[in-house]
Amino acid sequence: MPSPSVPSRSATVSGRALATLVAVAAVLIAAFVVAPPWLAASSSGGFADRRQLTEAVRKAFVEYWPSGSRDYSPDLRTVVE
Repeated sequence: MPSPSVPSRSATVSGRALATLVAVAAVLIAAFVVAPPWLAASSSGGFADRRQLTEAVRKAFVEYWPSGSRDYSPDLRTVVE
């Protein structure tokens, strides 16, 4: 009869598996923290930060609103896309 104080072989995690899990966690954290702003800046018409995006929205909306047209102006279309 096996001793209850000795963990079974399937319950132990090797150092290599633990290192792999830590590496995968680090990559996922980087993907969720670092990648979104970088991807947004590269694919959103060059809006690298919140200030630039806010200024672009303000300028485009001020141009769009008094036009009376339901179609977006080219600047507003760029911001929305």
